[in-house]
This record gives sequence, C-alpha cells and structure tokens, in this order.
Amino acid sequence: MCFNLESRRDVGLSLRSFLLFIMIRALLLAFCLLQFVGLSAGMAQGQTGMLSKSSIKAGTVYMGLIRDAADAFIKRDFPTAEKKLDEADKIKPDLFDSICLRASIYAELREFPKAQLYYEKALTIQPNSFLPKFNLAEMLLMQKKFEEAQTAFEQLAVPPGRARELVDFKIVLAALGKGNDARAREVLDHMKFPSDSGAYYYANAAWEFAHGKKDKANDWIQSGDSIFGHARNYSFYDSLADMGWVTARQSPAAGTP
Repeated sequence: MCFNLESRRDVGLSLRSFLLFIMIRALLLAFCLLQFVGLSAGMAQGQTGMLSKSSIKAGTVYMGLIRDAADAFIKRDFPTAEKKLDEADKIKPDLFDSICLRASIYAELREFPKAQLYYEKALTIQPNSFLPKFNLAEMLLMQKKFEEAQTAFEQLAVPPGRARELVDFKIVLAALGKGNDARAREVLDHMKFPSDSGAYYYANAAWEFAHGKKDKANDWIQSGDSIFGHARNYSFYDSLADMGWVTARQSPAAGTP
C-alpha cells in the first residue's frame, strides 16, 4: 500500500483514497495505488470533498465506519469491509457512499448481478455521478462484453485530465477485445502525450499484445513503469491481466497492515 491510513488522519483521506481506486478499476480502483496522485496534496490536508453531503451529515461515527470499510476494501478484506458497512447502515441506511462501496465489493468478488443492482441504486440517488456509470462499464469489460463495454465508456461524460486518459484506455481495450482495430487505433492516436498517467503507455502495450508483439508490449510497460512507477500503474496492468495478456500480480495495497 502506498501509505498507511493512520487513525489520526481525517475520514476524508481514507475515503478519497478508496474512491480514486474504484474509479481506476471497479474495484480499483485505491487511489492509494495512485493514478490520481495529483490529488495527494488535498488528501494530505484531510479534506472530505469526496464524501457525499449525506455521509458528512450522518456524523463522525458513520464516516469512521465508511473509512474503515474503505481501508478493508483496499486490503481486499471484503468480509471486514461488509461488516463495517452493515454497522454504518444501522446508523443511516442507503447512503450513496455505502452503496457504491458495497457494489464495488461485489464487483471484485465477480458477483456482477449484485454489483449492478447496487450501482444502479446509487444512480437513483445521484443520477449524474460518474463513479457508478464508470464501474457499470468496467464490469462489462471484466465480463468481456466488449461491444457493450465500448459503448458504455464512450457514452460517459468525462472531464479532461487523468479521468479522460483512463476512459480512453478502457475504450482501446474494449475495441481491441472485439477486433475493432480501426477504433482502437483512432482513440490511441488521439490520447494525450506526454500523459498525466500510465494510460498512454499501457494502451500502446495493449495494442502490441493484441497483435502478437509481446516484446514490444513489454517495452511499453517498462517505459510506463519507469516514469510513473509500478504502484501507480497497477490498475492498468490489472486490466491487461483481465484481458489475458499478462499474469496478474498482487495489488500494492493487498496485505498492508
């Protein structure tokens, strides 16, 4: 794990770490891993900006339980995460942050129908939220429903910057998965470079893997990791593993005390 979520830190730090992770990989996503390392300064200030207003209004005990659930999720201790969410729901049920975290647990466990149910429930609370929509698209990609995943990612309203790079990376994967080289190449050629994340390098690696050029693909991975580091690129690597191109490796957050 890239840093310890110490008890003295504000709830906002832990939850923000979780939300960043999920955004990268349904699931991911552990902005502890950190694709969105640019937000670290704000996180270090203990900001609660990533918490929903309803969670903040539910009080410090509720927010502490959400923080503990997020910490457990990052460490892939899903039973503990669910237990903490159950305790939080006894204080105030059916709040957005709890619902999204529970959905992400089910997604990681490959219990996709349950995950979809909870993400859709989250959208009834915040219809314009990027997070549930991204993760619904991500689940399609995880299930290798490439055409549906590509459509879902392309329909997202994405802000510029790292989020845009991430979604473009996912579109490239989905297009390659269904054999649409033209679309994959089009998106790849328009990705930002120099990039703010490892997305550009890993998208090029995906292209090379899809065309049987493993050595070139590994060169792209090594280049991306030399610039952004293994931990920050973990979610991109994990996506390549989902595609069957590389062997999965342990999350930097897993097993961290």
